[in-house]
Amino acid sequence: MATHLSDEEQAERLKRWIRTYGGTALTAVLVVLIAYFGMSYWQKTQQAKQFIVAGQYQKLTEASAAALQNPEDQARQTEFLAAADQLIKDSPDSGYAFHSLLLQAKLAVEQQDYAAAEQA
Repeated sequence: MATHLSDEEQAERLKRWIRTYGGTALTAVLVVLIAYFGMSYWQKTQQAKQFIVAGQYQKLTEASAAALQNPEDQARQTEFLAAADQLIKDSPDSGYAFHSLLLQAKLAVEQQDYAAAEQA
């Protein structure tokens, strides 16, 4: 047997539900929205940081190639080492930092400075 409620009874039930659970429902919606937009913001900032580090690494590889082509050019080697140190300092936990250390070691081996290669 179905219970048919009039419009006034349905409105009264809705008002009673809103008084009982309205604050909780509104809080839940706000928490979900804050979490969603917070996560989106965090992801965008992380992506922007990765783009910056990738650009630094691109410049580093170009400086590395220039330093390896001209082993006697101390200015290019100094530029490369400064760029590598900056990348390592800015993002020590990234894979780019590891690769820049490998490039430093490669340059040191090319110069036959095995102690510096081992340290890198």
